[in-house]
Amino acid sequence: MIANQQTKKTKVIKKALNPVWNETLSFSGKGVLKLDFECFDWDFIGKDLIGKFSLPIAALPLGETKITETLLQKDGQQGGKLNLIITKNK
Repeated sequence: MIANQQTKKTKVIKKALNPVWNETLSFSGKGVLKLDFECFDWDFIGKDLIGKFSLPIAALPLGETKITETLLQKDGQQGGKLNLIITKNK
């Protein structure tokens, strides 16, 4: 396990091709280098990975909100889009 690792999950949205979570997740701690995002499709059998990506914390401006639209990747293929609003505080 990586020291200072934090994991957060959003709620599951069922039967939606374009889900909107509209949730706020907060992370804290010094030494956090990146945020890793994973998006899954949920069904009765289990969950399937749609895609994932990492966002370096250093790439985010301090004290500003950045709207990020990032393509999710799975095995080098486009998996969809994830729209985020991220605020980096001191």
